[in-house]
Amino acid sequence: MNYRRMGRTGLKLSEIALGAWITFGDQIDSPTAREILLKAYDSGVNFFDNADIYAEGRAESVMGEIIRGLPRESLVISSKVFWQTMPG
Repeated sequence: MNYRRMGRTGLKLSEIALGAWITFGDQIDSPTAREILLKAYDSGVNFFDNADIYAEGRAESVMGEIIRGLPRESLVISSKVFWQTMPG
């Protein structure tokens, strides 16, 4: 896996990111999501993308369950918030 530095922060991001957009929590089941994410992680992917809007929040829950137990310092997780998805 190739990595790039994020500015002068020293943070190294894999050139490939795995996003949960329309799959996690909606189009695929949790065991399949686990298999995909862990295969990516084992292949050197450390950058994972999500958002609170994906599958009405379920994508974040699925990803959270999968990464539980992985070394936190080995993960870079981005998320986005724009539209309100949870009760005010």
